[in-house]
Amino acid sequence: MAAVIPFDEKIREYFSGSHTPLLDRVATPVGDAGSPRFILPVLLAGAIVPRTLHDPATSNAIVDVGLGYVVTSVAGSLARRVVGRHRPDSTGHTGRFSPFRREPMWHSFPSGHVLGVMSLATGISIKANRPWVTTTTFGLASLVAIQRLYEQKHWASDVVAGTMFGIAASASTIRWREHDRARHD
Repeated sequence: MAAVIPFDEKIREYFSGSHTPLLDRVATPVGDAGSPRFILPVLLAGAIVPRTLHDPATSNAIVDVGLGYVVTSVAGSLARRVVGRHRPDSTGHTGRFSPFRREPMWHSFPSGHVLGVMSLATGISIKANRPWVTTTTFGLASLVAIQRLYEQKHWASDVVAGTMFGIAASASTIRWREHDRARHD
């Protein structure tokens, strides 16, 4: 992440100058796919439907993925409020911080959308244990990360931090759940 920080403004400038009508139309639904209002209902249905179809293994796997997502999202939300980094704007000042601010413009680090989608990609990859699933889930999650830069919602270092934290927190949560479940079986 430290390697990206010096390039935050250059990356913002690149994305600022790369807007097209087509990319603008695609960016919004990609960003929406990374939001909790889309993800949470899918996770809830994914845990309930297999259970009603007498498939507890699938339901448990989705609960593990969902728990990883929730833990990651809550920790990331707290981190954003504590850090208080200002979102990108036309001033180009990457080092504007005001910890404990309530306004969303001060909740840039780490990216919540990226935390969430990287958490999901990690959990799904661990549970599926298939290379094509890993490639697909991380590819889709990367689109959300790029969208956050394209829409200038986050600095590149916010996205990298969200990626690293999302992967680590989700993997740790899921491994803990698996270890705990194995201990009780």
